Amino acid sequence: MNLKLDIKPISINTCWAGRRFKTPKYTQYEKDIYWLLQTNKYKPEQEISESERIAVVFTFHLKSILKGDIDNPVKPLLDLLVKNGFIKDDRYIMALHIYKVKAEKDSVEIEIMEQTNV
Repeated sequence: MNLKLDIKPISINTCWAGRRFKTPKYTQYEKDIYWLLQTNKYKPEQEISESERIAVVFTFHLKSILKGDIDNPVKPLLDLLVKNGFIKDDRYIMALHIYKVKAEKDSVEIEIMEQTNV
């Protein structure tokens, strides 16, 4: 399954106030991601296999590729993919590939596939 989300990814550092409370920025990001997934008519139950071994590829298209660590936007997106039913649970991810690409507009591409060689 391939997803393309026209949204600027946020860093895990901006998601939580303390250990338990979501920041307003993260709450809005959750809503935006949900809306993008719904309006693009992605249907996880039809496309994701029931395999418990998956690989995920993130390609972050960013205006500035040198701002922020490469792994900071990954955890919020993984949590939202689980919450929205695209991944059963992120503990089933056997491989994770992350790329940053210079772009004129911030966005993220996500590819979710069965991991067969584990």
